Amino acid sequence: MSKFYVVFVVGMALLMNSCGDNSSSEELLKSIDINKPIYRILTYEDTGLNFMNKIQETTTMNGFYYEYYYNGGGVAVADFNNDGLEDVYFISNLRTNKLYLNQGKLKFKNVSVQSNTQGRGGFPTGVSVIDINNDGLKDIYILKSGRFEDDELLKNELLINQGVNSNGLPMFKEDAASYGLDLPHYSTQASFFDYDKDGDLDMFLVNHNIETYDLENIEEIQKESSDRIGEKLFRNDNGFFIDVTANTGIVSNNLGFGLAVAIGDVNNDEWPDVYTSNDYYEKDHLYLNNKNGTFSEVSLKAFNHISTFSMGSDMADINNDGLLDIMTLDMMAEDNYTQKTSMSGMNVANFYKVEDLGLHSQYMYNALQLNNGALLEESIPIFSDVAQIAGVSSTDWSWAPLLFDMDNDGNRDLFITNGIKRDFRNNDFVNYFEEKYQEGKRKKKIDLVEHIDDLLDRLPERAKQNYLYRNLGNLNFQKLNMEQPETFASGAAYADFDNDGDLDVVVNNTDDFAHLYENIADSNNYIDISLKGYPKNLDALGARVNIYTKGHVSMAENFFTRGFQSSMAGPMHFGLKDNAMIDSIVVLWPNGKYQVLNEIVSNQKLEIVYDPNKEYPSQNDLNPIFKENTLGRGVDFTHAENDYNDFELETLLPHKMSQFGPALSVADVNGDGLEDFYIGGAKGQKGVLYLQNENSSFHPLKISDFEKDKNHEDTSALFFDADGDGDKDLYVVSGGNEEEADSDYYQDRLYLNGGKGDFHNVSSALPTLTASGMSVDAHDYDQDGDLDLFVGSRLLPKKYGLPAKSYLLENKSESEEIRFEDVTSELIPEMLKFGMVTDAIWIDIDGDTIKELLISEEWGGISIFKYEDGRFSNKSELWGLKNQIGWWNTIVPSDIDDDGDIDILAGNLGLNYKYKASHDAPFHLYVNDFDKNSTSDIVLGFQQSDKQYPLRGRECTSNQMPFVKKKFETYDAFAKASLQEVYGDGLTNSIHRKATNFASGIFENVDNKRFEFRHLPNEIQISSINRILPHYNDDSNRTDLVLLGNLYASEVETPRNDASFGHYLRNIGAFDFEVVPSKSSGLVVRGDVRGASFISLGHKGDEAILVARNDDRLLLLEINE
Repeated sequence: MSKFYVVFVVGMALLMNSCGDNSSSEELLKSIDINKPIYRILTYEDTGLNFMNKIQETTTMNGFYYEYYYNGGGVAVADFNNDGLEDVYFISNLRTNKLYLNQGKLKFKNVSVQSNTQGRGGFPTGVSVIDINNDGLKDIYILKSGRFEDDELLKNELLINQGVNSNGLPMFKEDAASYGLDLPHYSTQASFFDYDKDGDLDMFLVNHNIETYDLENIEEIQKESSDRIGEKLFRNDNGFFIDVTANTGIVSNNLGFGLAVAIGDVNNDEWPDVYTSNDYYEKDHLYLNNKNGTFSEVSLKAFNHISTFSMGSDMADINNDGLLDIMTLDMMAEDNYTQKTSMSGMNVANFYKVEDLGLHSQYMYNALQLNNGALLEESIPIFSDVAQIAGVSSTDWSWAPLLFDMDNDGNRDLFITNGIKRDFRNNDFVNYFEEKYQEGKRKKKIDLVEHIDDLLDRLPERAKQNYLYRNLGNLNFQKLNMEQPETFASGAAYADFDNDGDLDVVVNNTDDFAHLYENIADSNNYIDISLKGYPKNLDALGARVNIYTKGHVSMAENFFTRGFQSSMAGPMHFGLKDNAMIDSIVVLWPNGKYQVLNEIVSNQKLEIVYDPNKEYPSQNDLNPIFKENTLGRGVDFTHAENDYNDFELETLLPHKMSQFGPALSVADVNGDGLEDFYIGGAKGQKGVLYLQNENSSFHPLKISDFEKDKNHEDTSALFFDADGDGDKDLYVVSGGNEEEADSDYYQDRLYLNGGKGDFHNVSSALPTLTASGMSVDAHDYDQDGDLDLFVGSRLLPKKYGLPAKSYLLENKSESEEIRFEDVTSELIPEMLKFGMVTDAIWIDIDGDTIKELLISEEWGGISIFKYEDGRFSNKSELWGLKNQIGWWNTIVPSDIDDDGDIDILAGNLGLNYKYKASHDAPFHLYVNDFDKNSTSDIVLGFQQSDKQYPLRGRECTSNQMPFVKKKFETYDAFAKASLQEVYGDGLTNSIHRKATNFASGIFENVDNKRFEFRHLPNEIQISSINRILPHYNDDSNRTDLVLLGNLYASEVETPRNDASFGHYLRNIGAFDFEVVPSKSSGLVVRGDVRGASFISLGHKGDEAILVARNDDRLLLLEINE
């Protein structure tokens, strides 16, 4: 860990968030006037920017001939004549590039011919700004690609700035060859940086293949390489650039479709790292700098999932925590119509094949990867994709993301360019294309001109508006409305073109004039910082700047290449909100030296010249609260989930129902005063009992009956005294979805303890249980001196959404016979056809000393059943719990506010998932035999613009219900149809459930009469919460919370819920919590958590946490207090 990072962390306060306000995030969003403009578009008549990237189509020049024909061109911003005004350079794919000098007052002059900056033809794509010879003049590096046989048309160009002539115009000379940069590659973009810290600037180059490939060819293509394709690293050797890719750990095979490169220090070790965006099957790459001239590609460890068709990218600190976050763009549309017409159904087998090839879990959504810090042993940073909760996941066919402060409030906002001239993904066109292809094969002869003209006529355009989001903090981004046309926008760059203290934006459009977005936001304070470095890196590329103002810290790094095919070399801009004075500015120069300036006045352009004046002393690393020591305690268990495809039978399932294990339960089973535990197995895997040793380690105890019962799926377990002999017996719930209902596979098991942990199966004491189980809890509800059981059923196997029977089992054991009787129909008949139970617990809610039964559901609320007059009655509505319908995963009773009554901690799906739900726009489930084939079908529906639509597309839906394809012969027709128009009367007599709240939170007990729901902080909503562990803090005398979760079983069109690494909430009273970041708490739990429990270690009772994860290692986390 770097000294700089430690100092930064120590200086930062813990993130403070409150769940005391029931809807703080919603109210924050409502408080923003989304119609109040920040920008207005100026036309070329206003600005003189009369540039148009005209893309003309011919028989041999079109997107069928060259896949990236419509990707558009980049744009560069820099002060090319050093007059204090930022100028603009546009890339034209087919015509000539253009340089416009800024004349002031947002007026520009075309000087392309005079300055010799038009370029030499070919098919230019991206542009980078660099002072290649460190003479104080900005030079221009032009990237090229295209399907050419002549290398001269592919060679990248380097325009060297010769300085201004007598008329004040900058003059340029092409001289790429002298620097070794006249590369005949299929290039998209380049970025310059000092990767080896030798003082000069090296270059990272991203190229792309010009041939597309099928999935079955991936393995072979991965083995192939080319000088023109893939990612390349060039080292600067005395002004000449040498390709050192082969020996530096850079992936450079023919699978690469590189579209962007972003550079920054993502693990805060003071060395620059590299992120590359790849289209198609190749994964995005994150290269960590090894500080020895090589890199390690760590994307599989750093990210839980990534975008599929990654376009542009940017790196910036979006939440001001001193860590660089990463934004990548894809092609998922926001509106229902475009989603349905342009997104094909994901092939489940293909999805997992890509995963198995090491190419990551890829989803066709934007990704906003929030950096949690370098928490792994190899100093690898771990990221959480928060695009869904931030509201930036779906922005259509997008190209350039730019993270910068639009309104000078200190938060980095988001600008996204959008649209493409031809929509190759339009499903109706894809079908037409296939028809014409087959027709051509039959005819064996076609008129090429007529054929191409016909296809181009059929190929739809996809013009879209650009997206602008204001960052409100706390992972909230608000989409802003403004008057703007629909365009095919690609490259974009920001700069303060009129020197008024805020950032404007220039956009390169295809087939339209360039747009300049003038910033007209209300004035906040700002500072612009220009860095003047040392001789071989005069622009100080790679420097990091921190701005300290009244407890607020803003951080940025100085790299020019950003977004898509574009470059911006203006001053580093920082919004200061209402701060008129900056406490301090800290510059970390690229060579590791520091410079500090104090008490700086805002609202100025400040040049900082290299003059390091500060040395920071070494700091001790932060002492984490949690530390994993699983193997050190003798625990070595890995849950091995069996391979089963739930979607083969139920195509439209929202997620698998067969992956809810393993079970976990803790108790002292052998009477030695030390706690032991049972960890369940998957189908085909036996459960294991671990006994604790005197030295606080554990050893597994061989139980023959566990081996005999290994063909069950253990989803829940409970130690309790079934026979009243004073020791702990074991109940294991059988779940899953692999077998038909009524199968013995779902029969729960009861194991009696002989007193020393020697368990044997007495499942004959149980009645037949035929549903897929999920939870169990024990309580002597009838007060007859023995423990009874409630067993909650998760589902009716293979029939998602249908009500399943849960069980009330009365203990009717006698001295020589253990027996539990099913009394559900007599005492709690509502359970005969109840919902999809996820958790259940007995607790005295109303303080009358009689425990109630508390139940949570998927597609249900939190239910309370009270035992009175010999029966159970549902009191949920009386307690105000009927309206919070969610996908509740866990419920934990706790007096969280220390007022003497029991509140309910409730884990839900979270707000970072594709599925959204609110009272105004619920998320719907309908179950019926829609196609009349004697099997139930699932229909998920969502609301958009006051109309309900099917969630799934035409292809997936028709795979389950073939009548849909016949009823709607085109994707266009299906996309325009409402849910009612698709399914008609079938909805009327369906089983219908609707979710209204996916947020995790706390149900506050008000006067032992009703519950009021309070959201947990937004940082907690980034994934599902499956387990909540209240932890009493002796120092504060309050109950803190440990929350664990994730959902890895989602269907493959929905990004899995994997953003959580666990959360530690410090209770500061009155339902307020400090969210302790993982980098401070040490809580790092990756994976699909299905069970968690405290366990005492040794006779002193030192606390630890056991964490059971589906298809992963069991973890033991020691607590350091």
